[in-house]
Amino acid sequence: MAELNILNRLFYDILTGKMHYKMRKGIPMQEGQHTKGGPRDLNWFLEGHRGLIIGFPKGMIVLSPRGEVALCNRAALNLLGFDPSTECERLQDLEAFTFNGDVEVSLDEALNEALSRGSFDSNCLIKTPWGALRPLNLSVTPIKNPDGETIGLLCILTGLDELWKRQEELKESDRRHRELFTLLRTMCDNVPDMIWAKDLKKRYIFANRALAEKLLNAKDTDEPIGKTDLFFATRERESHPEDPQWHTFGEICQDSDLLTLEAMAPSRFDEWGNVKGKFLFLDVHKAPFFDQNGVLIGTVGCGRDITKEKAMEQELLESRRRLKLALECGDIYTWEWDIPRGTITVNPSPDGDRDDLSSPSEEVIFGRIHPEDAPEVKAKVDRILNGEQRTFDHIFRRQNRLGQWEWIWCKGAAVEYQDGRPTRITGVARNVSERMEAIRALSRSESRYRALFEGSIDGLLVLGGESLLIVEANSTARRLLGKEDPIGLKALFYPISGEAERPMTPKELADRSHSTPLEVFASVSGGAPSPVEVLAKWIHLGEGQRGILVILRDLAPVLKMRTQLLQAHKMRALSTIAEGMGHELNNILAPLQGYSEMGLSGMMPPDICFTKILEGVKRARELTLKLLMTSRPPVEASETIDLKDFVERHVPILSEIAPEGISVSWSVPDRPLTVQLTTEHARQVLLHLWSNAIWAVSPGGHIEISLREVQVDPSQAAMNPNLSEGPYAVLSICDDGCGMDEVTKARAPEPFFSSRVPIGSGLGLSVVHGLITHHQGTVVIESTPHVGTAVHVYIPLCDR
Repeated sequence: MAELNILNRLFYDILTGKMHYKMRKGIPMQEGQHTKGGPRDLNWFLEGHRGLIIGFPKGMIVLSPRGEVALCNRAALNLLGFDPSTECERLQDLEAFTFNGDVEVSLDEALNEALSRGSFDSNCLIKTPWGALRPLNLSVTPIKNPDGETIGLLCILTGLDELWKRQEELKESDRRHRELFTLLRTMCDNVPDMIWAKDLKKRYIFANRALAEKLLNAKDTDEPIGKTDLFFATRERESHPEDPQWHTFGEICQDSDLLTLEAMAPSRFDEWGNVKGKFLFLDVHKAPFFDQNGVLIGTVGCGRDITKEKAMEQELLESRRRLKLALECGDIYTWEWDIPRGTITVNPSPDGDRDDLSSPSEEVIFGRIHPEDAPEVKAKVDRILNGEQRTFDHIFRRQNRLGQWEWIWCKGAAVEYQDGRPTRITGVARNVSERMEAIRALSRSESRYRALFEGSIDGLLVLGGESLLIVEANSTARRLLGKEDPIGLKALFYPISGEAERPMTPKELADRSHSTPLEVFASVSGGAPSPVEVLAKWIHLGEGQRGILVILRDLAPVLKMRTQLLQAHKMRALSTIAEGMGHELNNILAPLQGYSEMGLSGMMPPDICFTKILEGVKRARELTLKLLMTSRPPVEASETIDLKDFVERHVPILSEIAPEGISVSWSVPDRPLTVQLTTEHARQVLLHLWSNAIWAVSPGGHIEISLREVQVDPSQAAMNPNLSEGPYAVLSICDDGCGMDEVTKARAPEPFFSSRVPIGSGLGLSVVHGLITHHQGTVVIESTPHVGTAVHVYIPLCDR
């Protein structure tokens, strides 16, 4: 192949005049060099290239400018159908060339085109001397000498038998494909079912006439190609905007194309809706669509119009429903006993199918009836058979085919007689197992309810009627109300706090927004009031009536324990205060006594003694003020401060004086937080909490001071009685020091209680608690031993 390319390139260089051969030695000469003597005509060209042309593997013919054959190699003769022993004098002697299979052109025209345009190249069919057509590629190029004169034409022939064969096979395949397509199109367009194919984007790639006319309302079968169902649905709706029901097909149906692709298997769907204002119901079959290489290209489907069949089916179902309703009448089935023929027909069967009992015996009739009910049933049937009575009405237990016992209500009457005896008995029956079970369950539920109601350790009251009078009361409630029979009386509830001016009604208790118990005195007319915890909620009493369930819990033991606990707490606090006061006053009075004695005895100058005594008196006064501040802070002028500004001014100073090795961080909000608090009280709160944190933290520890705004919600307010709903400023001082256990944390706010023995006075947190409580706030302490302590001071904002 490489040699052939070189020869081709060399020939084209010769043909275009870029180089030529010396006549004798065949040495290539570059353009501009000349041979000695001799004209530069076609013979000159042939003399230098004859061997190359004869041995060239492709067909090659050299023509004179008049079209006469000057040289033709063997490959060209074979391609043109000539005997290699003969010569072809004129190429034009061939009858004709057929170019591209549709236009016949003579060789003269081809050669003229090559001379005028510089080249000619085309695939063609050549008629051989034997009349056969030979597919060839003909390439004609003028031969020029170094002076640029055309001295002949070079024709290169290439056989195209394989290409021609493939083209003919392709044409035959295309013809057969068109025939098959026409056949398929004709078949699809003549069937009444809708047939289509879609690509993966749900665009139609095939649609038959039924689909175009009945569903899409397309002008022909070509219009749907490349469009989706949504396109035609939108067009139909827009064509009749006044009628929203003109086209609704597929609006409430599932995406069957997507389901088919997800399942990757043939699927069946029901699709329905209005088309052209009329209801259409389709039975649709869809399957994944694969090409010949097994690649998924979309979905293929067909749909059959079963609107009439569905209407008939619905009518049949409705007819069956009406018949079933008529037969059942609420789980009722019919039965008929043909006594002479000995058959019993039950329709529908209580066991789920038709029963046809031929030649019934006593075993067949009474064998499936419960042994306890069979004698009574048999006796009633015998009275009918003997003509003693005409009707039968009884409830009994019957065993079904699963071996389960069912309650059956059966009612019948003799309708035909012969010789005074019935020949046909007919009637109805109903499975009343659910009703009987419901009756038994209701009885059991009533027993359980009564046991729970009466056995409850809490008092339970049910109030009903327009006046919400007591309609139910258990034994505990009767004991708490001091009335043996409170039914029909009105319950009264007086809050123990004594703040209410009148008793609370049950409706007010039930309408409360939160469900925390309320401590009240409960009583009724003629009864003794009792302290109780009460909860109330609305309940349904049935038949559209509402009532209130009231739960009473005896509070007398709790109040007794609470009183004892409060007394013990008071005594412990009093003991702590007395001990602390004694200790502090002794520390003050002892120096006073010493200086007084030294002043009287003259051991020290009187002025020095009086100075020391005065200092001791001031310390005693400060102790007294602190003690008073824990319970009743002094009344000062009302003042509001911005806690954000206060913290920003004081915390940096505290950070600078913090002991070495203790780190301090602090944060404040962006906006001011204004509270009702004096600057002096705020300073005392901050300094006391800071002092406690510094004492608790070891070297290397950390103290964090933060100020933030929080919104107290109803649940938080309910959990902490010192808080109410609304915005608060929260000052938090957290440390990672030694922490406190639960006992120490509970006693921390008590005056003179301190874990910093012996250096602590025990008044720091007491003062903080007293000041903050005085300003409607609270102090929350969180602490874990060996982890740290966090003290959160809640102060209500002024703009709440």
